[in-house]
Amino acid sequence: MAKATLSKEEKRLQKLVDTYTKAVKAKGDIEEWSDKYLLSLRDKFRVLARKTRGYWSFDFYEALQDLNKESIKRDLKPATK
Repeated sequence: MAKATLSKEEKRLQKLVDTYTKAVKAKGDIEEWSDKYLLSLRDKFRVLARKTRGYWSFDFYEALQDLNKESIKRDLKPATK
């Protein structure tokens, strides 16, 4: 059976999701993160999301939603436009 390979965009998305997962394990829940760290990771997600719109995975979408919800709750202004 042939093994499916990930495209360049899918690899970039997966790497960012892995970064998010490691941050949750290392720093705890998103609610405990500093504003600066939350904004920096959220902005990385948003920039990559624009470039890879057709390649999103469910994990990527969930992580982005979690970051967006927390930043809205804290009333943080986006650095990306």
